[in-house]
Amino acid sequence: MRNNLKYIGVLLVLISLWINTTKWDKLNEANLSAAFLLIGIIIFVIGLKKDKK
Repeated sequence: MRNNLKYIGVLLVLISLWINTTKWDKLNEANLSAAFLLIGIIIFVIGLKKDKK
């Protein structure tokens, strides 16, 4: 389970890039992709820290 956090983080970063490129939500796309990017990076870092233990 702890190994999956890294992949979830990467997935969220990819979703944020996809939102940016497709202009999925024209009003909130910048905020939405920034939120996905931040959450993705945070989850990725948590996953990396748990892997080291």
